[in-house]
Amino acid sequence: MEETEEEKTVATAGKSPRSLRAAFSILLYLCLGAGVLWTLGAGIWGKLSTVDIENARIEAMLLPHAAADRSFVKDVLVAPGDPVAQGDVLVRLTDPEGEAALRDVRSRIELIELRLADAADAEARLASRLADLRAQIVAALQPTFPTVAVLLEAFDGRYAPDYRDLFDAHEAALAQVDTLSDELRRLKRERGQLRDAGDGLHVVAQRDGIVTEITAIKGQLVGRGALVAVIEAGDARQARGWLDPSMASAFFPGMAVTVEVTTADGPRALKGEVSGIAAGIDPEMSPDFGMLVSVSFPDLTSAETRKSLPHLAPVQLAAERPWARAQAERWDALQEWAGF
Repeated sequence: MEETEEEKTVATAGKSPRSLRAAFSILLYLCLGAGVLWTLGAGIWGKLSTVDIENARIEAMLLPHAAADRSFVKDVLVAPGDPVAQGDVLVRLTDPEGEAALRDVRSRIELIELRLADAADAEARLASRLADLRAQIVAALQPTFPTVAVLLEAFDGRYAPDYRDLFDAHEAALAQVDTLSDELRRLKRERGQLRDAGDGLHVVAQRDGIVTEITAIKGQLVGRGALVAVIEAGDARQARGWLDPSMASAFFPGMAVTVEVTTADGPRALKGEVSGIAAGIDPEMSPDFGMLVSVSFPDLTSAETRKSLPHLAPVQLAAERPWARAQAERWDALQEWAGF
């Protein structure tokens, strides 16, 4: 029994036309297919257009400063956060034995200086007396008195018997002045060596930078090689990561790198650039031999990297292949031309 027209009308009441439902189904499937293709295509494009750098992290150039020898902490002159210049003294260290030897040498120098001053005065008085006697002989010298000329010759030759004791005393005074002068020079050299040795114990900044850690305490005894301070060099912080050596032919300095880092304000994308590549092993990154890659941030200053990139913070590094970057730049130019 066939369905009447009235029954057909009642059955299709409230439903969309079949053609409209078919169009909607086709559009739905197209959207789903486009989504799948977009997802898969984006993943494939990402694999083809970029090189992922593994186990990457932010690294600051930290310079540990250690004690050169066993000594005591005399003064701590800086605190964490202080800026320092190369050569600035961070921690003064002292060696009690060296300080005692330096004090002894200084006291001996003072004594020798007093003795030298007395000897120089005595020599000056004897020299003045000899000069006066010679002046008297010269004043009495006349052509008619040849014996006076003979006396002057004997005086200048320092063999005149009447002045023998005076000559000997003056010679002895000169010898004492020379001996004391030599001793004073020797002691001053020793003082300089002891002072340099004492100054050599002080911990000084190896580079311009900022103090990040002070472990020394005033009065503390530290051993040779003991850590007393840490400085972060003034260089900008960089990202470092590991790459399989099979990518050596496709990787080079200057490659653009997309850096994904998490900050206090949330995820952030930064522009980076490959600044260095070295072959080796870094156990903190990978136990395998590979390429150790350094990435700099050309758009950030040193201060900005210290502020926004925490030391050892994990990051994601994706180096862009040159052809993919060229395509992206063309696409950006096209969008700008089209006004998007």
